[in-house]
Amino acid sequence: CTSICMWVRAMHAYHLVCLVVAPKRAQLAEAQAQLDATMKQLNNAQTRLKEVESKIERLEAELDAAVRKKDDLEKKAKECQSRLERAGKLIGGLGGERARWNDTIAELTRNIEHVVGDVAIAAGAIAYAGPFTPPYRKKLND
Repeated sequence: CTSICMWVRAMHAYHLVCLVVAPKRAQLAEAQAQLDATMKQLNNAQTRLKEVESKIERLEAELDAAVRKKDDLEKKAKECQSRLERAGKLIGGLGGERARWNDTIAELTRNIEHVVGDVAIAAGAIAYAGPFTPPYRKKLND
């Protein structure tokens, strides 16, 4: 009979413990369910965060490429502008040369009309001064 009494007392203690533990188990299950839902939301948020970060990295890379391209284009534009300025100066300088060349052509055209007479005078001077000594010829030319 002692054994049965001990068993009944143990069952009573078990019953009293179960009355205390059962609500706590329910609370644990509810808290675990909330934790699982929150962890799922966290994982979804982390996935979205990774996607956004990768998109930001891609956009930053595109921005860097666009900035480099813009800088290259600005540099090429400055080079083209300086080339245009130098070309304008060269053309302007050559415009003045054209006028000088036209004057030279006109002078040479006039001189070619007198070539025959100049050659005749030069030939006569050489024929006249030919027999003289070099120092005397030099005095004649001075």
